[in-house]
Amino acid sequence: MLWKIAEVRTNKEEPSIVVLDKFGEKQIKELLHANSSIEKIKELYFIKNNFDTAYKFYDRYFIDMLKKNAILEKDIIVYNIKVFLYSGLEFIDTCEKLMGKLYPEEITKLKNNGKKKNETFAEGIWKFKEFVKSIYDDNFSYRLCYNLRNCLQHVGSEGLLLNKDKHGYHVLLNKQQYMNSHSGIQKNFAKELKSNSKTTFDIIKFLYSYNENINSLFKMVEKYCEEKIIIDTFEANYSIFSILGQEEYNKNKGYVLIDIAESIDKNSVDMNFKSIDIAKSIDFVDTHCKIFKLYGKQTLLPSVNQFPHYVKRDNVVQIPILIIGDSLVKENLTWKQTYSSIGLGSNNYFSIYVPLFFSRKIQAEITNIVIKKLNIVD
Repeated sequence: MLWKIAEVRTNKEEPSIVVLDKFGEKQIKELLHANSSIEKIKELYFIKNNFDTAYKFYDRYFIDMLKKNAILEKDIIVYNIKVFLYSGLEFIDTCEKLMGKLYPEEITKLKNNGKKKNETFAEGIWKFKEFVKSIYDDNFSYRLCYNLRNCLQHVGSEGLLLNKDKHGYHVLLNKQQYMNSHSGIQKNFAKELKSNSKTTFDIIKFLYSYNENINSLFKMVEKYCEEKIIIDTFEANYSIFSILGQEEYNKNKGYVLIDIAESIDKNSVDMNFKSIDIAKSIDFVDTHCKIFKLYGKQTLLPSVNQFPHYVKRDNVVQIPILIIGDSLVKENLTWKQTYSSIGLGSNNYFSIYVPLFFSRKIQAEITNIVIKKLNIVD
């Protein structure tokens, strides 16, 4: 399998992509890496759709059936609850694995205040575990559903009861029957249940709360996925941008990463050829980062809401006078200066600005990508 970078050309009646020979193996590997992250993230939305489907079916079932005087069978109700809780577990497991793939850098954490051996996790897995722990600690509904799923899987539906009144059906969990039938309840949760004054719990209410817990997890993971997409897409686009130059980059409608059989020996490839998009917008780099590499004598003149810029010279022989710019600049966006340095000799200046609305992590990642690719050394 041979990968190449190609540009999209639309100056003909039929669009075509033309292979570029300016990209070496290193750049193509970087672009492939960015793409693989985006492919991994698609899995999140696939598995979330599975959970949403299970929830909608469950939700519709109980709204349509429990509030009516329909004849219900306990087995059908238990089956729907099991499918719903299993799909939640599948979603959580997938999210943890995905976070580990997106943020694989290993970190070591103390376990149980140092009483046991330290544990090493991928950074993403540790972040996810911490977030799940906070939801577990703060939500009785999550703790109940977590343990109920284990019971339904290993023991059965002991303790689940159907109750009918003038308002329709209710699904109740008899606390004592549940605890007597399932020895696998988490010890701390078993103590919590025992100390609770209630003898039955309305399961439907807690299942709705559990759905809200899962959606909170999804929003958290989605946030980290969005950060990864922004960072990876910036890196891929900047590879193209830095090799072609701004003028050439801005001419084109976009770029694709193409898979070409080695036997094909031609510069132009049919648009129907299998390809992977890597650049959706030609202004991606400029809207995510502004870079200033300037030569000039710095002045003490104040800069008011401006990027680094030159003062008009009296003649061409004079060394350019440079105002280094504010740390925050407001245009349509507010830009934050994330890096600045004076190079060898006092007349070389370099700075990077990133939109302020990005998280600190994205700001730092974009800045590091530029510094690395430009071989900037303090």
